[in-house]
Amino acid sequence: MPELTRGIRNNNPFNLVFTDDAWEGKLGRDLKVEDTFERFDSPEAGIRAGAINVLTQFSRGDNTISKLLNTLSPPEDNNPIESYISYVSDRMNIGPDEELNLTNPTTLRGLSSAIIGFENANHAYEDELLDGGLARALEYHLSKQSKNTGGPVTQPLYDDRKYII
Repeated sequence: MPELTRGIRNNNPFNLVFTDDAWEGKLGRDLKVEDTFERFDSPEAGIRAGAINVLTQFSRGDNTISKLLNTLSPPEDNNPIESYISYVSDRMNIGPDEELNLTNPTTLRGLSSAIIGFENANHAYEDELLDGGLARALEYHLSKQSKNTGGPVTQPLYDDRKYII
């Protein structure tokens, strides 16, 4: 059996870097276990957090594969951005600069599956697990959009407050 990737071991298939964000299902930081990336209590919680992160960038104008991946995996962090963009574009069968509609669950699923595949050596989750995490992320994202808070989806409106994301 092949060794699990870091993202799969951490239940963080989008490989979100550790932050102070209070993600639902987030495990506390333990530098003996993981020094860079978030850890979650279930794959579904990690999928939800990763998809919310993608949807947040989408709502800020990163509406193509190229724009999203350049923001989420900046080349200055030594990410293989050209390979990443090509992989995701090929998996989704669309051009890297073609506009996406990530509020469409099928499009969000295609993008998320491709990101998870690239980040985790072609790992794929069972449909029910992936769809559950993505549905929860999309529901959260759309509920925040409909409230029209004027603020970013995953950040509190005030610096002195912490929200569960």
